Amino acid sequence: MGDRAGLTLSLILVAAYTICRGTSGQIPDLAEAIRLLFACPGIVAGIKLLIILASARLEIDDGDRIYLFIGGFATVWVFVQAIIKSFYDALPH
Repeated sequence: MGDRAGLTLSLILVAAYTICRGTSGQIPDLAEAIRLLFACPGIVAGIKLLIILASARLEIDDGDRIYLFIGGFATVWVFVQAIIKSFYDALPH
């Protein structure tokens, strides 16, 4: 993943979110757009942490490794959930 992957994905998701809100007759919410902007780099950071932990390039105690793994996994989970919620709320029900 490149350094710009998170930002590029963020901009694509914000554009898609804006289109979803516009086609359903709703005004896009700036707070949701900002949440999407921060979500994608957060996902990329969480995945990078998991990759670094899996590659064992760092000398980390096994006791600490599990906490870092849980933190990276939780980061990815929370931001993916935020993206899903943003699009769910943007679509007409």
